[in-house]
Amino acid sequence: MSNIELIADENNSEVTLVLSPVKDSSLPDINVLKRLFEQSDYKNFLYNGSELSSSFELYKQACVENKDELMIFSCVIANATDASLEISFTENDMIASVELTPAQGGKDITMAILAKFLIDQELKQGIYQAAMKSLIKKGTDAKSSEKISLVIARGRYIVNGDNGYIDYLVSDPIDRVLRPKKLDDGSVDMRELGEICFVKKGTPIAKLIEPTAGVNGF
Repeated sequence: MSNIELIADENNSEVTLVLSPVKDSSLPDINVLKRLFEQSDYKNFLYNGSELSSSFELYKQACVENKDELMIFSCVIANATDASLEISFTENDMIASVELTPAQGGKDITMAILAKFLIDQELKQGIYQAAMKSLIKKGTDAKSSEKISLVIARGRYIVNGDNGYIDYLVSDPIDRVLRPKKLDDGSVDMRELGEICFVKKGTPIAKLIEPTAGVNGF
């Protein structure tokens, strides 16, 4: 039976499978090597099955051609990858969604990392704290590299205020002055342009209605 080891580098970022054949013993099947990885402490790393399969096939051919030589097989079969974040905007940049790719043997996303990421994207308002916590938990609990996407923030549309205006407390002079008088026969008298408005001294004639404030958007 061949001796098989899984060895991680000093940074714990790469896992190498090392197979040392034993004289007069058969080589293991590729599925045996895969199961060994799946049952190891490195099972959460990003597994490179295609690299292992192609390299192991070449190794077996070399062993057939060199029967009298015990050759050691070595192949990097897995890598540790850190979780990553991507942001996207929709609806005129009013909705922001963050997509998290879970870590595979690497570092998970923390609240501090996510907060800095949002600041770097110049996203500072309308952020859902609950969505941030949910995204981090989903990423930490993930059992695969399947991406997780959540709406993380929404903008607020501008609400315009009402314009100010003058509320006349007496008849509007414009409605009475400089308007020709309409006669009974349907014609108008261009010499009769309305009566001048008269009010008693001290009578309020108008009130200023102040404009109302709007709501700023972001």
